Amino acid sequence: MLCHGILRAAPFGRSRAGRLGPWFAIVGNLLLAGCELWSGAIVKEAADSPVAGLVGTAFGVASLVTIVGELIAGVAIVRAKVWQGLPAWMLLTSALVLLLLVTPANISGSNAFRMIALGLWSLTFIPLGIRLMRPFATG
Repeated sequence: MLCHGILRAAPFGRSRAGRLGPWFAIVGNLLLAGCELWSGAIVKEAADSPVAGLVGTAFGVASLVTIVGELIAGVAIVRAKVWQGLPAWMLLTSALVLLLLVTPANISGSNAFRMIALGLWSLTFIPLGIRLMRPFATG
């Protein structure tokens, strides 16, 4: 999991908030994975059924937990200046894309908007993954 790598690399320096943020993001991502499984299990339910509403609410809560964790960790990473350039800003960018694009796309119900938003969100992880391949190097 990407946030586990961020915890190990500790680009947030000695920040307590920086250590806490990735844990929130990890929990949020685990909740999102659970929601994906749950939504697959109810595939035959009507979109307006009570159980579908519960799954939608659970996705919302999981997304918010992820956003909070990524925002906390992202700000701590930028402030610590351990990482430079694009990777330093990507966790913060990921949180903002999830909040400002993915969440509205899911609410809209538009499959095209949802795919584009999720694709953009996924792209934010590439610079982080590349940076984590050399976790203890500077720059």
